[in-house]
Amino acid sequence: MSVASSVCLSHPYGMSDSLDSEATGRDWYQRSQTAPSLPGPVETWVQRLPDILRTIDGSALTSSIPVDENRDVPAQQLLKTLGKSFVKRSGESVKLTPDAQEWLQNPTTHALVGHLHRHVRFFGEVLAQLADAPLSHDSLLECANQRYAMGWNALDQVRRRTNWLRGTGAVELYDGLVRITPKGEAMLTKLALGGPPAAGTYTTKVGDRTGPIGNLLESLRTSGHASRKTAQSLYFPSPDDRGPLDFMATTVEYAIPEIQERILEDLIQSEFQSAPASTRQARASLVAAGLIYRSRMNHWGATEGARQWLESNEPIDLVALVHASVWFVGEILRELADTAKSAGELAKISSLYNRDPLSPQAVSMRLRFLLDADMVEKVSSKDFRLTPAGRGMIEILPIQDRAELAIIQADEGTNQANAAATGPTRAVELADLLVRYSRDGSKHKQVEQLVCEALRSLGFEVQPIGGPGKTDALIRSTAPALPPIAIEVKTASAGPVPPAELRSVKLERHREQVGAVATVAIGPEFHTDTHAEASKDRGFALMHTETLSRLLLLHERYPFSTEEIRKFLDPALTADQRHEAVEISWTARVHQLNALKEVLNKLVAEQRSPYGDGLLEERDVQRDLRNLDPGLVSEAIHLLSSPFLSALSGADRQRFKPTAAIDLVAQRLKAISRWITANNDS
Repeated sequence: MSVASSVCLSHPYGMSDSLDSEATGRDWYQRSQTAPSLPGPVETWVQRLPDILRTIDGSALTSSIPVDENRDVPAQQLLKTLGKSFVKRSGESVKLTPDAQEWLQNPTTHALVGHLHRHVRFFGEVLAQLADAPLSHDSLLECANQRYAMGWNALDQVRRRTNWLRGTGAVELYDGLVRITPKGEAMLTKLALGGPPAAGTYTTKVGDRTGPIGNLLESLRTSGHASRKTAQSLYFPSPDDRGPLDFMATTVEYAIPEIQERILEDLIQSEFQSAPASTRQARASLVAAGLIYRSRMNHWGATEGARQWLESNEPIDLVALVHASVWFVGEILRELADTAKSAGELAKISSLYNRDPLSPQAVSMRLRFLLDADMVEKVSSKDFRLTPAGRGMIEILPIQDRAELAIIQADEGTNQANAAATGPTRAVELADLLVRYSRDGSKHKQVEQLVCEALRSLGFEVQPIGGPGKTDALIRSTAPALPPIAIEVKTASAGPVPPAELRSVKLERHREQVGAVATVAIGPEFHTDTHAEASKDRGFALMHTETLSRLLLLHERYPFSTEEIRKFLDPALTADQRHEAVEISWTARVHQLNALKEVLNKLVAEQRSPYGDGLLEERDVQRDLRNLDPGLVSEAIHLLSSPFLSALSGADRQRFKPTAAIDLVAQRLKAISRWITANNDS
């Protein structure tokens, strides 16, 4: 047990007999995770606070507020650092909260501690932890995380609390330890201590959203989730103690009414220590999150939803806005409803939504955002759970079903679209049976038949052979021409296929019998000796059954060309390289499809903008979609503007705008497919 663990004290939650009204604690989740702070020396925070509050009350956001004798600070910066227990935004000005006004009428240190304890988590609780023995800041940090589930990985928030307590005379700091004073002990008797409730014990009631954000949520309910962006590269820079919400608020405030693109990027680099490449990614993330839009050439403005959030200063509004724009935000909240999960576990779960799965990094960025918004909390170094506010959000958000299909995606085949009604497709059944039966030595004949069926579905001519001393099958392809390849099918109930079953000399005889140029052995697992033998024999290759199963599933979603599949059977590849080649080709295909979707979504969004003529040049689209390959963006524009789809039009084919709705483009693609299939004479 660590030192901090041994000194973290348990205190009963609830009301103390000796409380006065000003020190009564509120519900734990109504108190903020973030303590206020002030610019300048921490030793004088308490002395300077009353004058700063009196000066800022009613000041314009753009005004400068003196914080000490030699320094002025923008009011909008103080709006963030003072926090919502002291100040709030009112239009384009800053106003004091009722509680702050009440404290200013009697600005004693006792009343200040009571105010901060009511509004900030782990504030009076710090005094309780110090009641029996002094502690270092590191020990207080460990207490905060272990006892109060604060989820901090740095000392900043602990130091903010001890700075205020030192200023009020409640604690002292010397010899590296924070020590409670007699004054602090007296204050502690008047505080109702709190702490996080057991997971899932109650829900914070969240009302339905109204205004622009409410309209966006209603659109999700009526039109579905296809318009929400996958946002694999979502990035909100948050250096030191500045979280994602701080970054969002700062940039959106500067975008009212609009901001030049160069100034916006300079702001992100200077205030949030962002590299140029990351800055562009951060700007694109603000667009993806529905916070800013292109107001005119090289200018960005805050969206109506973003303005509504700034006005309310409620994380609930921001989470609702981002959820309406970005996929797998509210879905994370629902997936955490029963048990805590890590980013890695959530990334795997994202694959169940019939979209390309998110990376753990993409999920981590969403979790950092939700953590900063008090929707989730950390319960270990990697696991997150819902807060009552997060549980309440689930009740008001239209959340995508795991089984719901987007309008434009790679796996829009008729069979899969009707899977819920008709059951799994034959490809799904084949893929499942291949993996299961290959681990049953008694089903060798069935696996041979399944492999032959699988290879036919991939476009090969298959000749079953089988029998003692013979290869199991021979495959060919005429378009393009593929020399015959012998197929050896193997099963193994446990462990790898025995090396004796796959000796090069025996396989070479099998090839000679049928005129094959190479042998591909397909099995669940191969011995290291077999891998070594295959690496020496250019005519002998290995393929795991799971690779063939995966290839079948992907081929059904968006068919590979015969040339691509031929490369997957290249004898020069190892079994692992073969599986990787399949995944690389599929990833490239996904990037192509995403480029097509993102380009069309971008142009549709530009057309809906109330500014400009709704036209964008190809280079503008490439710049705004920097996360995509410029070549793919160009190819997507050319395809969409071709007469086969007629989805885009523009003057001299230099500037483009959409001429067809997204669902109409999808219908035209389906119609082209049906026409080619129905009129194919070959």
